[in-house]
Amino acid sequence: MSALLFITIPAGPFLMGSTSDQVAQLKARFPDLDPRLLDRELPQHKVYLKQYQIGKYPVTVQEFSEFVQETHFVTTAEKRGFGFTFTLKFAQINGADWRHPFGPDSTIEGKERHPVTQVSWFDALAFCQWLSTKLDKSFRLPTEAEWEKAARGVDGRIFPWGNAWNPLLLNAEYRLQDTSPVGAFSPASDSPYGVSDMAGNVRSVAK
Repeated sequence: MSALLFITIPAGPFLMGSTSDQVAQLKARFPDLDPRLLDRELPQHKVYLKQYQIGKYPVTVQEFSEFVQETHFVTTAEKRGFGFTFTLKFAQINGADWRHPFGPDSTIEGKERHPVTQVSWFDALAFCQWLSTKLDKSFRLPTEAEWEKAARGVDGRIFPWGNAWNPLLLNAEYRLQDTSPVGAFSPASDSPYGVSDMAGNVRSVAK
């Protein structure tokens, strides 16, 4: 297993969610985004969390490959025979899986430091269980509150770097037409705690 880096998030309160003004700003900036996703940010409220640690970077293709090689794990997308890919919109792609992120003709060759994609919640849970056994430590997925504090800090900012949208600080809007290596936009885009890639690059999809 390649060296994993973790960031300690200190105990204490933080502002979770967004204000009405922030939601309105995001709706105006991203008119194609489902407004229901933003409305769920309301109301902004204070949440107290105990100290915890979170990975500095998303799980990479290399790290997930080691997991699969040792366990022969078969992902949800591989079982279903399809995954979801974003170009100008999300689409179901037959043959898309973690080895073939954009479909059967695509590859992860040369993308060892890119974040692994086409991974379901069940796949991520299995990875955490494997890592816990391998390193004799307890690993799990972060809660929504833990992820948000690590991404935004304690002051209720909109983005990890602040409140102003800057497309040059992340892989978004299909600008690169592919994933980028983890940490490619560090340190300018890092969260207040130094966690990388907390915006852009990979997006979750529910289906």
